[in-house]
Amino acid sequence: MPAADRRGNRTIPVLALVALLIGSVGMARARSAFAQTGAPSRAPEQGCVWERASDKGAGFAAWVERCDFGTRKIHLYIKGNALLQQYSDGGATADTLVMR
Repeated sequence: MPAADRRGNRTIPVLALVALLIGSVGMARARSAFAQTGAPSRAPEQGCVWERASDKGAGFAAWVERCDFGTRKIHLYIKGNALLQQYSDGGATADTLVMR
């Protein structure tokens, strides 16, 4: 069974959100500066809070949601040169969303 099917119906909205938020990767300086200093374009989903993830070594910044849906927690974070997503019920391995 594919990983997305195991994780339920919240996977697609979260991945779509992440794709929109990290659109500043590789774009012009003005857009990159906005991603580093701007604010999220919408309120967080119920059970989530916005956090700014950035790392000079990775070379990008993004607004990401940390979500707690009771039985499932979703954590997005930067490690090395990649943005990773980890589900509390998905095992020890995180999924790479963006790699620079």
